[in-house]
Amino acid sequence: MRKVVSFAARRVVICVEEEKVHENLSRAVPLEVLPFAVRVVERQVRNAGGVPSLRMTERGIFVTENGNFVLDADFGIIERPEDLSVLLSSFAGVVEHGIFTNATEVHIGTENGVVVRRKEKRGEVLPVKGGGKGEREK
Repeated sequence: MRKVVSFAARRVVICVEEEKVHENLSRAVPLEVLPFAVRVVERQVRNAGGVPSLRMTERGIFVTENGNFVLDADFGIIERPEDLSVLLSSFAGVVEHGIFTNATEVHIGTENGVVVRRKEKRGEVLPVKGGGKGEREK
């Protein structure tokens, strides 16, 4: 839902803690996946050069508020986040992924206050890893 709202807006401001900001995206990308499509999405991730891992909790498989599962897909250093975003969106069984390419501003909370980064040119991607563990567990 967060991404739908962000694409409907003229201006997108994302607020994050400092550890969510990376000059080079190199963390696993969370993919919200339909439960019956996990194996299909795992295969697509591997074919794209990634390493999928089903997110687990101490009680079992992590389930989103929409009843879906999360695959964390490690692609190493992501040099072209917009291209990977398009690719992941095309995967059968993926409901959404954690790459936000349309942020116009990112407000970063640090120990010393807030740092604001603004998109300077069209097509620029601000280096913020979206998604993550904000969904609730069931």
